[in-house]
Amino acid sequence: SLSRASSLSALDKVSVDGILSNKVAAVGTVNPVKDFQDMFNRRDEDLVDKAIAEMQHVVRHMLRASINDQYYGKVALCLEALRAGCIKEEEAPKFNDFLRDLKVEFSCGRRRDFWDTHIKGKRMSLIAEDEADVEVTAAEAEAFLREDHVPAASDPTPEADSEEDLFGELEL
Repeated sequence: SLSRASSLSALDKVSVDGILSNKVAAVGTVNPVKDFQDMFNRRDEDLVDKAIAEMQHVVRHMLRASINDQYYGKVALCLEALRAGCIKEEEAPKFNDFLRDLKVEFSCGRRRDFWDTHIKGKRMSLIAEDEADVEVTAAEAEAFLREDHVPAASDPTPEADSEEDLFGELEL
């Protein structure tokens, strides 16, 4: 009938309008992997650098805010997506630098369990030259996981940001 056809075309218009207006422009903490992938896949705007930076922020934020291992699984999925995205978009050095920073901050102390279980335990290492155009050999990537970080006096500590409201921006 005519009324059914007009309501269907109105529904189609609403759906298309809804899809177009809901373009992801930020990586949040509710569904960070989907947000990250949506930003990477946008063709109307290049959001790769922004997506990488925001995913890095979300990873650090959730690790710091995690009560025990509450967000560890989610953070591990974020890191897997970030690693794959950086390989795909030829941004491997950004992932490698970030993973090195995470090692300094989280492989010792109260988040060592995350590092041991989700990074070393799942063998998530630096992106090596056999995966992307980087100057990291497979042996160096292997050594990165094997070698423990020895804390230096200049290393950041989780207590350094105790004044910051870690739960303020959390959307979980």
